[in-house]
Amino acid sequence: MVIDKDLPEVGCQKIINKLYEIFGLPVDLSPATKKQIDFANKFDVDVSGYTKNLASIVLTKIIQIENQESIDKQNLKQGDIVQIHYKNNKYNTEYSIKEKYTISSIKNGMAYFKGGNGKKASARNIQKIN
Repeated sequence: MVIDKDLPEVGCQKIINKLYEIFGLPVDLSPATKKQIDFANKFDVDVSGYTKNLASIVLTKIIQIENQESIDKQNLKQGDIVQIHYKNNKYNTEYSIKEKYTISSIKNGMAYFKGGNGKKASARNIQKIN
């Protein structure tokens, strides 16, 4: 996955941080966490020189791209039958929830399922059943 290191969102946040500094407002400049760095590295993105805040912006973009790629690749849409499939890289495991869900809507990379109760999953974690 290619993530432009100069995302507009990152540039904006850098400007905001600088303005906060100029006006003497508190700015959290703590470095990216090991967890953030490790997650970004899985996508060949280096956030080790970023603050937690800037790394969070990049990671959010990665997840948005992953979700949209899943929606596009599987042509996910309302009425599709899907299963939830998780991949845990930390423990090198994968598992699927056997229950089948029907997509009622997709918004911001999140698939919401019929039946209510707030059931939903990120598009990157669902597999369409043919």
